[in-house]
Amino acid sequence: MGVGTVDARSQKAKPLQPGRVTGLGDALEQVKVALTKLWEHQFGFKAAPQATKPVPVAKQKNPQPNDTSKTTQKPCTKLSEEYDTFIKCGGSAAWRNNNPGNIIYTSTSVSTFGALGKSTSATRFAKFPDEAAGTAALIKLLQGSLYKDKLPADAMKVYAPSSDDNDPVAYAKFLVDHGIDPKKKVGEQAEQMAPLIKRREGWIEGTIIPKKPPAKK
Repeated sequence: MGVGTVDARSQKAKPLQPGRVTGLGDALEQVKVALTKLWEHQFGFKAAPQATKPVPVAKQKNPQPNDTSKTTQKPCTKLSEEYDTFIKCGGSAAWRNNNPGNIIYTSTSVSTFGALGKSTSATRFAKFPDEAAGTAALIKLLQGSLYKDKLPADAMKVYAPSSDDNDPVAYAKFLVDHGIDPKKKVGEQAEQMAPLIKRREGWIEGTIIPKKPPAKK
């Protein structure tokens, strides 16, 4: 059967389907609409809407709002620190580096304390893989030979010296005001001091931006 040719046998064998473009089909659709409106007007009855199949996402002109396959990663316009699968954007240096004690980067930061290396956004400090690792490093530092036998007031003169724009007296007072024993050695209460040092150093959270996986070749 050629294009534009009507086969009477096919019309007789197959009933008209909704949406088919034929003259008779259009007429029947108009009659059907008129009868439906009359029925609704006379009896207050409204026919249930016919269910329609959703258009597959692949055939839609625009992706649905929950389709993130074509969304772009927003760049970070603040200080940031990059990790394997995400970027820490904004916040404080301690948060970006997973370094709650703001431990200064030295040659032993990696080998002794488990740092990943030097921070790129605050280059004085060490960068750790996660907060747990940074907290463990802080406790280990406080239990080390430099601080373990000192009282909090004396330890803060080394940990947060005035020569580095700190106030060691106020720092030690903050620790004591929050439960640290001023007459007890630092090494004996290092675990209790760690979360307080985190607060004092300024743990301010920013935004974590997931990194897109590399495009498949």
